[in-house]
Amino acid sequence: MPVEVILAAGLVPIDLNNLFISHARRAELLKHAELDGFVNRTCAWIRGIYSAVLEEKIKTVVPVYRGDCSNTEALAEVLSLEKIRIVPFAYPIEPKEKNVAIEIKKIARLFKTTVLEAEKKRKDLLSVRKLLSDIDNLNAMGKLPASAAFRWLVSSSDFEGDPKNFENKLGEFLSAQKLLVSWESRPRLGFIGVPPIIDDLLDTFENLGAHIAYLEVPRQFAMLNSSKNLAQQYARYTYPYGMVYRLNDILREIKSRSIVGLVHYVQSFCHRQIEDIVLRRSVDVPVLTIEADEPANVSENLRVRIEAFLEMLEP
Repeated sequence: MPVEVILAAGLVPIDLNNLFISHARRAELLKHAELDGFVNRTCAWIRGIYSAVLEEKIKTVVPVYRGDCSNTEALAEVLSLEKIRIVPFAYPIEPKEKNVAIEIKKIARLFKTTVLEAEKKRKDLLSVRKLLSDIDNLNAMGKLPASAAFRWLVSSSDFEGDPKNFENKLGEFLSAQKLLVSWESRPRLGFIGVPPIIDDLLDTFENLGAHIAYLEVPRQFAMLNSSKNLAQQYARYTYPYGMVYRLNDILREIKSRSIVGLVHYVQSFCHRQIEDIVLRRSVDVPVLTIEADEPANVSENLRVRIEAFLEMLEP
């Protein structure tokens, strides 16, 4: 959702996905959700977010009703039973700037702020988004491992609750040139789909000699393209829409980054699995589709699949 609105309201944004996946007791959170009635076939992200909200005593939740997860609306209903304030946000069916502007105005009103104040926050964030663009460029050039780039880009969804502190930390990271590598000659892969629940997935590919030089969704989270206003910025954000809308960005980056293969991560029990059909019919590079359910490391079977995929890419 437009994080600028939260900041304009003087509140602290917390991305609940990040809160769950970085939690020290993730397995316990999932178990707690099941004890409260969530079946284990429910997406692990939904179960984990539910428990994380209760564990951390979050008082207000902004569910994205259209454009993210098909289970979000039902989750919001359950959370409302726990006396948690629900402030809904919905992307329009099509990414038209005028329609996005209406939705941003609605949620600004709900948080007792204005689009004008949110626009000021958008301008305040331009400097940190420039640093995030530097992270993406280093990754694209083969000079920064995907796991490091992924961590910074994904964290831009909430800037860890404090944009200025986040910007300072990111600036220090870039100045120190931490984790820089020289992987320009490695096979270049693209990573498509929702953030993976497998902890070491990106590292596994790069430990086996490839380089993931394109991180589709994390790049979208960071909103690296310049925009004239909030409505345009969020209308250009492809993640809330189906694969058909995301393909322009994907195909462009495949070409500009010399991508030779795609990794498509899909979450178990998620409607986005069906998008794999559209992706495979629309790109002319090999695709490896990986599905997972709960937080874990790469299994031996998956490692063998990854090795076979990388061998197939060898000239």
